[in-house]
Amino acid sequence: MIRRLAASVAALAVAALAVGSPAAAAPRPSNPQGATVSLAASTARAGATLRFSGTGWKNQAGRGQVVTIKLDDVDILRDVTASDSGAISGSVTIPARTGTGQHWLRFLAGSGAENDGPARSLASAMLTVTAGSSGGATPTATGTAAPSTGGTLPKTGIDAGGWLAGALLLPAAGAALLVADRRRRRSAA
Repeated sequence: MIRRLAASVAALAVAALAVGSPAAAAPRPSNPQGATVSLAASTARAGATLRFSGTGWKNQAGRGQVVTIKLDDVDILRDVTASDSGAISGSVTIPARTGTGQHWLRFLAGSGAENDGPARSLASAMLTVTAGSSGGATPTATGTAAPSTGGTLPKTGIDAGGWLAGALLLPAAGAALLVADRRRRRSAA
């Protein structure tokens, strides 16, 4: 009986882990109003100025939203206010401490509050950052980057639902085994 109970509990734990851990994360809403953004270059040096432009950044009242621009979802580079038509343009300076390699800019707007419009998040096309220059002149970005029209946000972290279910089932299984063992010992005595 204890073996059957242990096998049942183990099967339940395995099933909970399998159900609670989806193979792919569900996409997160990122750009409900079809905002766009494009970078003037696909490559920039650390410490360089990079130009950007975009459209569709309007709130529910039809006015331009304040758009926050972040590097790699970490460093806030600046805020820019969209025009009443929803257009944004300007430049950001890639921090000099930025490591070489692939990076992106995140454009965030809307708190979801009344008259602020839906919250949206839009990542730019990938940007290659190269080593900064040691000269006194302000470096500029080079190349042309493709515009980004949205998509899904990258998945960060883990989905711990299955592990949590398993962690909750294991103590219950242990308690059930203890009760079964006590009953067996009482009936044998």
